[in-house]
Order: sequence, then C-alpha cells, then structure tokens
Amino acid sequence: MAEWEREEISNRVSSSIPIRAKLGKPFGGQAIFGYSWRNKEDVINESEASIRKLICEIFLRTRRKKTTADELNKLGYRTRKGALFSDTTVTRLLRDTTAKGERPTIPKSEKRESVLYLSKKVNGS
Repeated sequence: MAEWEREEISNRVSSSIPIRAKLGKPFGGQAIFGYSWRNKEDVINESEASIRKLICEIFLRTRRKKTTADELNKLGYRTRKGALFSDTTVTRLLRDTTAKGERPTIPKSEKRESVLYLSKKVNGS
C-alpha cells in the first residue's frame, strides 16, 4: 500500500510541473544565479546579472567551460554561496533558459536546449 501511495504522489507532482510552468508559477527552490524571488516572481539580481553576462562572453570567446570557470575564479568572482565556479556550474548556467526570458516548461529530467541561444542573447539579437 505504501509503495502505491509513493507512486501516486510522484505521478501527481510530475504532472503538476508543466501546468505550473504554463501558469508562470515557481517550482520551488532557490532562484537561478542572476535572479531573485520577489513576490513569487523571478526578478533580475543586478549584482549577479553582470557576472552571468560575463560568463556568456567568456564562453563565447573561449568555447571551453573549464576555461570559463577558471577565468571567473581568477577575476575573483564566486557563486552565491561563496564557492569557486566549476565547469559544472558554468554548464548549468549556460543551458538555463531563464536568461533567454523563457520559463522552463519541461521537467529537469528531460533534455533541454543547448547553449546555441547564448550568441544571440549576448549579441543583443
């Protein structure tokens, strides 16, 4: 019985994610780097937004995630929690569609769009 209950809860939560996304509701958790939660909405965090733009610019120049992370760390930039940037963090931020103005409409478990939108976003087109 407990196993069935777990599966039912999991199915309900999974099916609510696309609905919450279409309604513009948050999924919960902390806002992505470069944004903050205010009044249940994503709002640009000016101090982090400039770092996020720099991440895109460095990546477009170098085409290497590890090099991008290393350059950010050498310049003295840190994550929200004060940790060094890693290639994994850079990858996550580059693939996140929030910077493009899109809210996710699919669960994280499904594959997302690649980094190709970055050149358009950074170049202003």
